[in-house]
Amino acid sequence: VEFIVHPDSEMFVTENGITYNKDKTQIISCDKTVSGDYVMPDTVESIASGLFEECDNLTSIKISSKVTEIAYATFAGCDNLKSVILPERLEYIGGYAFSECTALEGIQLPDSLNTIDYKAFLNSGLKSLTIPGSVTFIGYSSFESTNIEALTIEESTTEEGLGIESSAFAYNTSLKTVSL
Repeated sequence: VEFIVHPDSEMFVTENGITYNKDKTQIISCDKTVSGDYVMPDTVESIASGLFEECDNLTSIKISSKVTEIAYATFAGCDNLKSVILPERLEYIGGYAFSECTALEGIQLPDSLNTIDYKAFLNSGLKSLTIPGSVTFIGYSSFESTNIEALTIEESTTEEGLGIESSAFAYNTSLKTVSL
């Protein structure tokens, strides 16, 4: 669905192929031809599910410090996404959020993160990964078929501990070291 905003709209603002609500607290739509580096305005508080899905020319993104949740399939299939800077207050990464991001070799997960949902990084290019102690849940197949060579799971900082569902790290044929 193509989202076209009238230039005189008082409800929406479009800049460089990305449409926001008037006060730029929400991203409404993204032109799939958006390319290069994208620094999200720090006013953005939420990103819709699948918003950047298959933006094949997006190479890096810095997510607003106000975002606490990456929704379902937000960046799925961004083949050339190499760099993602997550906000320090991020709590949740949804299902398929970064699946099929084959150029994404590393990502720093913040200490605020508590949930990595099912298939969040399925078939991504991750080579190294550190799971912070704040994470209490890793969904099934979250890191299935990645290229992780070095995995570190930090000691839990919560009473709940860490729950890992089945196949969370299945088919990681490159795995060489695991540090717990």
